[in-house]
Amino acid sequence: MQKEIYSEIFALDIGTRKVMGLIAHVTPTADKNIEIEILDVEMREHPTRSMSAGQIEDVRAVAEITAQVVDSLSERLGKRPQEVAIAVAGRNLKTAKGKFIVGCRPDGTPFGKQEIDEGTWKALEEALSKFSPKEGDARPQYSCVGYVVSRMSIDGEIVQNPLGHYGQELEVEVLASFLPYRVLESQIDVLESLRLSVSSITLEPIAALQAVVSRDLRRLNLALIDVGAGTSDIAFVSQGIIQSFGMVPQAGDSITEKIADSFLLNFLRAEEVKRKFSLEMKRREEASDNLVAIAPLQAIESSDIFERKVTILIKDIQAVVNSILLEFTARIAGAILEASSGKAPQAVLCVGGGSLLPGFTQMLAEALEISAFKVGVSRPRCERYIQKQTSNSWGPETATPLGTLEIAATNRGLRFKKLFVNGRRTFVLTLGEKSPTIFSALVASGQSPKKIFGWPGPSKTFTLNGKFRIFKPHNNPLPEISLNQRAVSIEEPVNELDSISFKIPSSNQHLDGTVGEAIGFSRTTVLVNGMMREIPLRVFSDGAPINLNAPLKDRMLLTTLRVPLGDILTPSEKTQGGWKVNGEASSLNRVVQDGDKITLMPVPPSLNSTTGKIAPLPWRADDHLNPTTRGNYFTITTQAQALQKTLPQSTQASNDKKINILVNGQTISLENNPAHAPLLADVLKFVQIDASSSAGKKLYVRLNGQQAFFTSPLENGAQVEVFFE
Repeated sequence: MQKEIYSEIFALDIGTRKVMGLIAHVTPTADKNIEIEILDVEMREHPTRSMSAGQIEDVRAVAEITAQVVDSLSERLGKRPQEVAIAVAGRNLKTAKGKFIVGCRPDGTPFGKQEIDEGTWKALEEALSKFSPKEGDARPQYSCVGYVVSRMSIDGEIVQNPLGHYGQELEVEVLASFLPYRVLESQIDVLESLRLSVSSITLEPIAALQAVVSRDLRRLNLALIDVGAGTSDIAFVSQGIIQSFGMVPQAGDSITEKIADSFLLNFLRAEEVKRKFSLEMKRREEASDNLVAIAPLQAIESSDIFERKVTILIKDIQAVVNSILLEFTARIAGAILEASSGKAPQAVLCVGGGSLLPGFTQMLAEALEISAFKVGVSRPRCERYIQKQTSNSWGPETATPLGTLEIAATNRGLRFKKLFVNGRRTFVLTLGEKSPTIFSALVASGQSPKKIFGWPGPSKTFTLNGKFRIFKPHNNPLPEISLNQRAVSIEEPVNELDSISFKIPSSNQHLDGTVGEAIGFSRTTVLVNGMMREIPLRVFSDGAPINLNAPLKDRMLLTTLRVPLGDILTPSEKTQGGWKVNGEASSLNRVVQDGDKITLMPVPPSLNSTTGKIAPLPWRADDHLNPTTRGNYFTITTQAQALQKTLPQSTQASNDKKINILVNGQTISLENNPAHAPLLADVLKFVQIDASSSAGKKLYVRLNGQQAFFTSPLENGAQVEVFFE
């Protein structure tokens, strides 16, 4: 085992009722183990209720009592510690499992420390991913505060230590514990106020297990209960591994509060009554084994909330204590059975000062329906420690601080680096010897991977030209990231007190994608006199024009329209003469397609405008229609006739706001809106059809001699033909 960086390790147990500090000297041994020498111990009780159920309520008050512990140890040691190992209570505890499989070495040698560490950290990373910040979170909701390797197996067979074993695959399973982020922050706030940094952090039940339950005992189905003042933390062990954790937000303080309520005492006086009662009950138990009888104490003196002297009978206190213990132990028994999948454990080991309450172990055994001999109070295995002061007595209340010390000494606690992301303090978990990266720091600060990587947003559906489609937005631009004012990638390692700037570019406006992205922009090209030219695209949403850069909305109804030749040509090209598309003479209204070859002709087109009564359309040999049937089914509305009287008989518009269209030789004037060019459908409303004469016939529409559609765009001077076949 490698020696710790610091020869002295300082461990703190900041509990609900007390703060206990230990300083130890860690030395590596010849058998690659360690030797822990306890140098000094200091314990102080909170003068007020500055903590509740294992959580800090008053940071300043907790800092003051913790400072007294640190100062006393520093004065006797001759120097002040810089780092501290801590354990946190399991209130609001959540757990997650992670697994990882490591392949065998290429050279066929047995598994070594490198493979074990890799499997452990990768499995822990998987567990951490289950509590990654959610989208929109300002900071992470939970922080990892401890982990244990719950199982290791080689090729499917469980092994306690895979070091030196041969095999194809090593699977490591980790059980990680998480607490609300604010719990960790409040602990660190107290330590930072004392100029202490956290060297190692773990969970209180993990620390208690380390101090009390040896590895060979973990093959049994055991439950360990750490009964403190505010919480009762539970760990269930079976088949050599820690299977699960649990917590009951009730402990010794619940007894004190019940005494205070029953006899009108303030909390501190009720706590004093509880302790005197516990001592008396213990004395009676010890006296029952002695031959010399000692008169039992019948009552305890105190003062109530009115400062009146009160005498409280022992039997009355016992009745109050038993009533709350029945409820208390029932809740613990339920949590144990839940952790053990409904099966009662073979034994229950109790640690913590609350486990010394008179009648606690007996009532817990009754609640679990097991023998009272299977429930007992355990003490730390002190034979593993060298004590500089042999007079120290390690009771069950010291299990957590001793376990915290040992976990730090064996380098199995979690480590955090403090740095700043956009000016906000952030704690980044360090896994193994590998330094955390920009990415892990950003995640720890509450940034979601979607923002960091620009991942696609949620899919959206839309209809394009009548066809249902699904669109998933493309990746958004990567954010701007700098480390100590230097541009870096997310793989850059970070160090203590580094400053990270994370900014999403302002150009990243449409996180859900644009209309152009959804339809692929549909950009195509044509050749104009042999030169390539792009064809623009018209897009309509519910019939209204829409920009390609507009945000895509779910269930949009989109239609696209290819532009006519006139929109592709320059103004000078439009006035040069005629035009051919793929060798065929065409008008400016012809819709062009991808790959069309456009040739500019010197001969201008001729327009044949007629006025007055609608005349039959010129007969064309390929129409296969009787010419006498042409022009007999249509009349122009009164509105169109009125327009005819006011407009010059020309195909040229009188001003830029109107264009003139020829419909079966009749001039129609239309509004010319550049944002929404007139379509063929706009002129058909001026045409009235004789339904009696056209019965059984099929309607045909042509634009400038070509087959057209209702959505075909119109240009000034366009010729429209409407007829039946």
